[in-house]
Amino acid sequence: MPYIVFVFPPIPKKYIFTHHLGAAYVRSYLQEHGIESAQFVTSGEETAPDIVAEMLGYRPEIVGFTCYDANYAYVRILAKMLKKKNPDITIILGGPTATFSANEIMNHTREIDLCVRGEGEKTVLELVQKGCKDLESIRGITYRSGDKLASTPERPFISSGKKGAELDVLPSPYLTGLIPPDGKTGILTSRGCIYRCTYCNFSTMFSHTIRYHSVERVIKELRLIYDHRDPENKENVMIHDDVFSLNLKRAKAICQKIIDENINLPLFLETRADNCDKELIDLMKEAGVHQINLGLESASPKVLRTVKKAPGKEKAFLNQVKKCVSWAKEAGMTTSVSVIFGLPGEDMKEAEKTLKFVKELNVDEYYHNVLFLFAGTELFSSREKYDLDVYYSPSFLPYFTKYAYDVTQMTPLPHATLHQQLKSFKKMYCDLLSYERGTKYKYLVIRKMPGDTERFTEWLQKLCVLHLSVFDI
Repeated sequence: MPYIVFVFPPIPKKYIFTHHLGAAYVRSYLQEHGIESAQFVTSGEETAPDIVAEMLGYRPEIVGFTCYDANYAYVRILAKMLKKKNPDITIILGGPTATFSANEIMNHTREIDLCVRGEGEKTVLELVQKGCKDLESIRGITYRSGDKLASTPERPFISSGKKGAELDVLPSPYLTGLIPPDGKTGILTSRGCIYRCTYCNFSTMFSHTIRYHSVERVIKELRLIYDHRDPENKENVMIHDDVFSLNLKRAKAICQKIIDENINLPLFLETRADNCDKELIDLMKEAGVHQINLGLESASPKVLRTVKKAPGKEKAFLNQVKKCVSWAKEAGMTTSVSVIFGLPGEDMKEAEKTLKFVKELNVDEYYHNVLFLFAGTELFSSREKYDLDVYYSPSFLPYFTKYAYDVTQMTPLPHATLHQQLKSFKKMYCDLLSYERGTKYKYLVIRKMPGDTERFTEWLQKLCVLHLSVFDI
């Protein structure tokens, strides 16, 4: 059977490649069926050629990338370099972008051989077992068939059939030893979300359904992390659920079990205010939740109604956000909210209303996001109705978004996380494109300039922390 290496190129944070929880679940499933794999992790901040050389050191027959729109440019560059060094390697993409934009990215990047759509465990197992042959018989993939692309039918979601423990049928990446129990990768207690926010591709990816790990399984993983974690490590352990408290009773049961088991870990989670009450906040605090983020998106009832954030209950939702932030602050938690500017129905007046609301909340920080139209979402299909549109990007993401108003006019507040994210993001791509570390250089020479030189140069200069002189030779 072919040997497979999983790779998670960084989304702008620290750009050392690390373990990815989704890929780890796939690896655990492969291991349960007698198939070994590896997760590529860099030893530090390295240039693209260094990274490719390290990957090839594994002698993989298959390289599987976890791909989001935010790291697609990185994946694309690495895929091209890998194929140039070894044309026989099969390059597979999984994740949200591979699920909803398979045709676009495979037409854009010819080096990508195949996309896994949706959940990857059973699909990747079948691909490996069949040696990436007989592809038309494998559900949930898009692949090259001669000069054309072909897609097979969707694969049903995995479930044990046991309510509240649907995901326990999958082996744990932690309990099987495939992820270091240091907590840096975080844990997942559920998959999916039942809400239908029109901009969200994660809920769409799981057809607006939710499946859970049992409370006992969650506690086993947290216990393992607690028992092996360095006491000096003060980093929060992330709970990656889209809405941790979607089932309020279950969320309280998990917190109470953590308290009863004396598992003392600093936790960070995200949830919705309308799935939260003061009892849960108090239990979270006692269970070690140090930081909580609430999805606000907009403070305009009109905008919330348009995106189906809290249909028919928009004002009650905003009041509940205020209450939850107040309860969390009283409990001593670090509080944050996430907002999205450029949503349908929003103009400058509505956007300013959101900024004012955030100021009044007095949260410790907030996520100042700008709408990105994700393929597969309801909003992507209905975008023109709201004067929104997408246009093709020749070098970066599959799409750029055109807004109904100038979203750049919304100046982030001083405590927006965006400031640090942009700095990290720009540095990562400067280093990647130049094959150098640090930002001491002032010139970038490109041997083969993409077709639209003017647009590419404009994009590159906007991207870089320092002004770069770009030469086309």
